[in-house]
Amino acid sequence: MRRTLAVALAALGALVLAPLAQAAPGGVPGRPGATRAAGDPPLTIDADAARAAVDCVDFADAPADADAVVLVHGTFTEGHEQYGWNHELRLTEERLPHCVLTYPDRGQGDMQVSAEYVVVAVQEAARISRTGSVDIVGHSQGALMPRWAVKHWPSVQAAVDDFVLLAGPNHGTWAADGFPASMPRPAVYWQFRTDSAFVAAVNAGDETPGEVDYTSVYAYTDELVQPSGPNGAPTAALQVDDPSRVVNVNVQDVCPGRLVDHLTLGTTDRFVLELTVDALRRPGPADASAVATAACSLPDQHLTPAQLGALAETGDGPGWDELGYGLDPDSYVTEEPPVREYATTAG
Repeated sequence: MRRTLAVALAALGALVLAPLAQAAPGGVPGRPGATRAAGDPPLTIDADAARAAVDCVDFADAPADADAVVLVHGTFTEGHEQYGWNHELRLTEERLPHCVLTYPDRGQGDMQVSAEYVVVAVQEAARISRTGSVDIVGHSQGALMPRWAVKHWPSVQAAVDDFVLLAGPNHGTWAADGFPASMPRPAVYWQFRTDSAFVAAVNAGDETPGEVDYTSVYAYTDELVQPSGPNGAPTAALQVDDPSRVVNVNVQDVCPGRLVDHLTLGTTDRFVLELTVDALRRPGPADASAVATAACSLPDQHLTPAQLGALAETGDGPGWDELGYGLDPDSYVTEEPPVREYATTAG
């Protein structure tokens, strides 16, 4: 129970405004370092540390047309801690190669830095992909922050085939707007604001660049990523210029009355899990109508025996006495980190 509570708090903490198990490092031994492709901004992170933050799983019997999937966690949690008892199990059932990323500081640092870990994770995933292409599945910050890598690293944009965004505060969130203006806090909470420079920069111009297929999933009943509509344009919804590449899916529009919150949307909701797999396996983004009939009837917040077993195996994790922001208060900042020069000069 102690671990269940901690994991629930961790996944909810994508935007939690109250005070705040290292994923097993892995990568794949013997692989060369992160490389810089023409046109990519230089990485400012340590390549060895970034590779160690990526844990990849391959399958000898993976489908011949399988992209490798990168799973990107939300704020306040870590890779296997969030996904080991849900999405990892589902991808294993499908025999889809995947890499689980854990970026630093439980996601409370500058998202521009965290996005560089996504760049390395995409490089690692491409090495085990049957097609050479990579798919990204991210929850909360893990949906918003990788958009920075896709937008500003041409090599990432070229490699990514599908991007499934679960409860992403793509245009910021009202929840982050409530901090007093001068209150010191972790960098990411400045960037979550609806008026942040990060949000403005990631949405400048084309919100869905490249030939990537985007599926953004959200819910009216998400208590943290707001507004979600109908009283305000949904922050998670992406601009749709090409419906063949970009779809926005509100869970309750497809499954009326379904109970889903920020935590379950990114972890255990069975409709969302099946919609994610649909996006990964079909050409183009997910087709909610193809999933709805069967998946809307699945229990919405029921943990299967396999999920319960995997959750029990994840370890004790932090308890109430260990929860806090997880950062030295001296690292809190009183203003948003400046937008990197490569983003301000991008065409």
